[in-house]
Amino acid sequence: MVTCKACDLVYVNPRLTMEALAGLYNDQVISYAHYYVKTAPEDARSFAKRLDLIERHLSVSGSVPQAGTRRLLELGCGPGTFMQVARERGWSVRGIDVNAEAVAHCHAAGLDVVTGTFPHAAFEGQRFEVAVMSDFIEHVTDPRAVLAATRAHLVADGLLFLTTPDVGSPLARAAGPRWPHLKPLEHLTYF
Repeated sequence: MVTCKACDLVYVNPRLTMEALAGLYNDQVISYAHYYVKTAPEDARSFAKRLDLIERHLSVSGSVPQAGTRRLLELGCGPGTFMQVARERGWSVRGIDVNAEAVAHCHAAGLDVVTGTFPHAAFEGQRFEVAVMSDFIEHVTDPRAVLAATRAHLVADGLLFLTTPDVGSPLARAAGPRWPHLKPLEHLTYF
């Protein structure tokens, strides 16, 4: 792991290719699907609060669409817990994840999810009111390209909701090398 002298961004160098990383995800070496299935009840409560925040922001901005027409794209959706919470509130949801086992859980729940990396041809020409990246951006090999592609899939006044571990947080600084988010095989960039 190295730190950029110009901006203090921390990143893994060298890093695996996306193809090699996909193999680790699909072999359940990193970001195991069964872990996120097991934590789904707790995650659902957290995700409901995040969706409250999203909906509140859209309401204040005056751009919240009516139930049934609200479209949400989740990148790195895992087994689909956030998407299920959103669907229960009337959102039309789509997602993508590189982990085929996680995507199988989504399909079993009736969710529209693609296996692969983003950007993906399955979303060509589609626009969404909201894109969600919950602890996702740190996993991608080219965060700028993913952010640009995400912007291209948002409506004009669309919203990106993004969470990522903070390498500069007091907890990260206090924990040092024991910080639980130091996972150089899967967390490639530390913001």
